[in-house]
Amino acid sequence: MTLHLNVFVCLVAIIGWSMHLEAAGEETAQFEKPIWLYKDGRQVPQETLETISINCGIEDAMNRVANAKDGEFEAAFEALLAASECFNAYGFKQVSTEEK
Repeated sequence: MTLHLNVFVCLVAIIGWSMHLEAAGEETAQFEKPIWLYKDGRQVPQETLETISINCGIEDAMNRVANAKDGEFEAAFEALLAASECFNAYGFKQVSTEEK
């Protein structure tokens, strides 16, 4: 469950900051996104992460959780966990920006 929570928090941060900065028209260079690595140590490109997030339904699941009404939260959270499992299936490793 901890891995799911870590992936969830990271994805919320990535998508939230991306959407905020794009909407505000600010330069994104001052904000560093989490770094994800393939099993062989190569960095996963941001475009790849975004495509996988879309294909796994991460943003849709987060929106369901954020907008859940009475009695809808559990199903929405289960959808988010399923989206997280989809992302985790790629076997990426997250590293901090200090580890690069």
